[in-house]
Amino acid sequence: MVFSKNATHSAAILLQPKPNSKLLQTFKEAGEASTEETFVFIYIDENNEQYERLVEFMGRGQEEAIVIFEKDTKFKYELVGELNRASIDQFVMDYQAKKAPRLFKSEESDSEDKPTNVRKLISKTFQ
Repeated sequence: MVFSKNATHSAAILLQPKPNSKLLQTFKEAGEASTEETFVFIYIDENNEQYERLVEFMGRGQEEAIVIFEKDTKFKYELVGELNRASIDQFVMDYQAKKAPRLFKSEESDSEDKPTNVRKLISKTFQ
């Protein structure tokens, strides 16, 4: 479902592994209130097999998240955690100000910090 005008640059995508009508309504309101013409707000039901490849491309986990996808660069940015109207609006503003952290599909970091000469770099530990 699309909740805002035609986008020319980016899409804010709500991905939900479990239906949450309150969050969906909040996301819909944020999309309808958006005056940014370069954004489109899209809802994807992760349980729909039709979107399986898209969900895999987004590098999704098991929690609800909002992902901003840039059409031109193919960069992704993710908002996870408390998803409410204020956090959605702040995430979009952070993205527009180029302050939102990029999302990289990566392995989880090894909790044990073993001193060796060989280290495995992943997106979360590479600086």
